[in-house]
Amino acid sequence: MSKKTKNKKEEKPIDPLRQLRRLPPLDLLLLGTRNVFLNGVVNQQSSLQLVKELTYLDILSPDPIVMRINSPGGSIVDGISIIDAMQYINAPVITLISGYACSMGALISVCGVKRLITRKSIWMIHPPVSGMGDYFSFIKDRMVFINHLEKIGLDILSKHTKMTKKEIKQSLHGELWYNAKQCQRKKIVDKIMG
Repeated sequence: MSKKTKNKKEEKPIDPLRQLRRLPPLDLLLLGTRNVFLNGVVNQQSSLQLVKELTYLDILSPDPIVMRINSPGGSIVDGISIIDAMQYINAPVITLISGYACSMGALISVCGVKRLITRKSIWMIHPPVSGMGDYFSFIKDRMVFINHLEKIGLDILSKHTKMTKKEIKQSLHGELWYNAKQCQRKKIVDKIMG
């Protein structure tokens, strides 16, 4: 057998079901019940995992997906990737805050078609954070980008909640912490669970 034939034989297409069977049994079970998790920091790794899971479940069925959130927040651009996936798949995504949804986690939580929170959970929003240390000219250029990201966050809050302009403005100058009842009053969530 020639090397070319041998290499062709080894290059089999990836079988998605085989890949799925490699998941730990608990993860496989939860994915099968259409539950995905944002548990921890929003970063490239967690964003990629969630976007893959949302896309995979959407391909399988247009049935609702539950995204369980317990997150301190994290990267704005990685969070936007998750929000975009939620909005562009056909399956509706229900968000459930269990623990806390802060910062980028909070913005993701308000983008569900139905938004739930457990009775003891917390929601928090604050202005964008940037740990810039560089030449002043570079910092000025980055500020334009950070202002753009801030506007995206404010647009999300205006579109998906009943927060007042004053409250949204306050979120630019400090932190807004809300319990489950306050979240329901502000239409940050639709229902309190438990």
